[in-house]
Amino acid sequence: MKYKDQVRTVAVDVTDPAAVRSAVQTAIAAFGRLDVLVNNAGYGNIAAIEDITAEDLRVQMETNFYGVVNVTRAALPLLREQRSGHIIQISSIGVVLLHRGATFSACGNPVRIGFNAEPGRYDACVEVCQ
Repeated sequence: MKYKDQVRTVAVDVTDPAAVRSAVQTAIAAFGRLDVLVNNAGYGNIAAIEDITAEDLRVQMETNFYGVVNVTRAALPLLREQRSGHIIQISSIGVVLLHRGATFSACGNPVRIGFNAEPGRYDACVEVCQ
């Protein structure tokens, strides 16, 4: 791989804030800074609402909504300190093309889109991709 020394991927449970902070520290240890964060965690559940257990819904919200919050909160202070960097928010087209299960699959979209305005005040850039 041509750029293997310039890229680091880290598997992390986005529902665990301590694990997320550790992943950010891994990037800092490797490169001394963080240039790009990709919020891509999330999944869909296409079951009908009456078939989704409360636990399934809670876990999906923890991943799709709070996962974005946890990762962004861990990275944003560093991006602000650097006064540079990019956060790429991978969103779901499910919020636009509603289908069975899309309501809960797209539960992270509002936070992804809402974070779009915040980092710009500190020279960090947020991109939302659907």
